[in-house]
Amino acid sequence: MGKKISVLTEAPSSLAADLLAIVTGGVTKKITKENFRGYKVYSALISQSGTDAPTVIILENTIGDIVWTRDDIGAYLGTFANAFTLDKTFYYVLGKFVSGLSTVAPMLQRNDVNSMRLYSSDYFSGNDIDDVLSNTPIEIRVYN
Repeated sequence: MGKKISVLTEAPSSLAADLLAIVTGGVTKKITKENFRGYKVYSALISQSGTDAPTVIILENTIGDIVWTRDDIGAYLGTFANAFTLDKTFYYVLGKFVSGLSTVAPMLQRNDVNSMRLYSSDYFSGNDIDDVLSNTPIEIRVYN
């Protein structure tokens, strides 16, 4: 659930394009996307090549700048301080078929309050593999 209107900050005289406003008691309050929805979101297309760290195309990001690094073959770490609250973080990543290989089975999990861990493996062999994430959809939501 979002925040009560009474705790929202007062809106400036000119609002940015991504803000909503509501007037209550003669005061205009600003409502951001995360206030309105009740969660912050990180939606991206993630890719990884060779032994490089993953790269992302951000579709929407109200969480903050998650930094992705490669830990090992098929193992990647996304970090952002105090972002992934216990029992309030929802996440998913979609697997897919990659030409010349079998089905990629990526797995995303909350590591701790500061990090998420992403693995890419071959669904049939179970072996972790690099160079198979290509614009793979990922979403992380952190609820208020």
